[in-house]
Amino acid sequence: MLYALLFLSILFTSAQATIPLRLVTEIQLPARTVTWDVQHVEDSTSYGWAALTNGETLWGLDSLDFEQVISAAVDTIWYQTTLTGELEQYHFSREAFNPNFDHLYWFGLTLIKIPDAPGLSAVARMVNGWNESYDQYLYYLHLQGDSVLHTQMISMGGFDSYHLIDIDASPNLPQPTQAVLLLRTESQRYDITGCSVSAYCASSIGIRLDSFSGFGIPGFHIDHFDRTDSISFAFITGSSTHYNCEDEPPYYDNRFMVGSIERNGVFNSVIIDTFETSGSVIAQEDFDGTKRIFYSNGDCYNAATGAIEFTNLAIADTTLAAYVRNAPGEDFLVLQNNRFLVYDGRTGELVDSTTEIQGVPQKKFVSSGFDELLTYDAAQKLVRIYQPFETLLSIQATENGNVRMSWTPSPGATSYRLDRSDDAEFNNFFPDYFASSITSIEFQPTASIEFFRVTPIFD
Repeated sequence: MLYALLFLSILFTSAQATIPLRLVTEIQLPARTVTWDVQHVEDSTSYGWAALTNGETLWGLDSLDFEQVISAAVDTIWYQTTLTGELEQYHFSREAFNPNFDHLYWFGLTLIKIPDAPGLSAVARMVNGWNESYDQYLYYLHLQGDSVLHTQMISMGGFDSYHLIDIDASPNLPQPTQAVLLLRTESQRYDITGCSVSAYCASSIGIRLDSFSGFGIPGFHIDHFDRTDSISFAFITGSSTHYNCEDEPPYYDNRFMVGSIERNGVFNSVIIDTFETSGSVIAQEDFDGTKRIFYSNGDCYNAATGAIEFTNLAIADTTLAAYVRNAPGEDFLVLQNNRFLVYDGRTGELVDSTTEIQGVPQKKFVSSGFDELLTYDAAQKLVRIYQPFETLLSIQATENGNVRMSWTPSPGATSYRLDRSDDAEFNNFFPDYFASSITSIEFQPTASIEFFRVTPIFD
């Protein structure tokens, strides 16, 4: 009877309980970092990173008291393929661009693996000017080969300009990179009879890394369905046009659409009637392959049909979707007061919240278990990686005939509640409370089969 008890009574659930997040690791970036990336570079269990730092151009006066460059700046990419590996450096001088130009800047460093280029590479955008109306380039840097593999102009300066929102790569490392995705908008100004018109529209592109050729992307904001092996993402696309005409008030004509696309075709899309020109989408994918799109107005769409599955204005500012608890599918995470509020991705209902985190959420790393959440502290140049911490419950017999029950400690818990019940649904249960220093107890088994669960409590 005792062994039946030991076999059947191990049960733990995190539903309706604060979800503990533990700090997996911290990555200290160089003090002068201007753009960076962290990935699973070599495998899905280790971390690699790269950070680009600007050098300083030294100026002085010549014999005629004119300013001249004494020493051109040397920018550096610092990188580690694993946190236990060597810290490497890749230097390149601004003399390769324009040593007299003091307003060159970098944005969007992204780690990639280029076909036919062994080892680690990176792509970064370089802007050669005061602002984004100047020339913009992509530099493909072979870090472990210390060379520029390819340079690509992506925008020329002019009255009409492209604004780059983000740079992404697909699929994520450690898989070889198929494409670099440039999320951007195009701005235009022109006059028609009696009207001054300004407009912007989605103008995103993808770059195939096997040929460095481009292809169109229907959106200015996308998010990956990153449990899918092929390129698959949700998007918002459209345009906003502002008319300032004679003899009538100024007005906007906004046309936006939410949808999803895969490598082998396009799903149905939904026209959005909104004036929210800065809308964003979150892609959510359950383990069974069900895909949903969450839009910043609080609607959740079925990616295959475009139908609205639920609306919840409380999650209109969703940060990301991630697998953070023992439940089917993914949840929507909303950052409030340094912790995530957790909403069920299937229903939109509030589940609970997590323990506190430090830094601003950046992205997640997908795993077969709980996803890892990455944050960034810009002031300290510090990357932190968190992972949900499952309180595992174990039970075994002792030599004196008693039962020893143990559970893994939850960082930050102030106490633990141990519930015991005679049914697996815990319709009726009896709670006991234990100090945070106690993670195991010994007791005498009863004649009936009991079920147990332990819940960490955070004040």
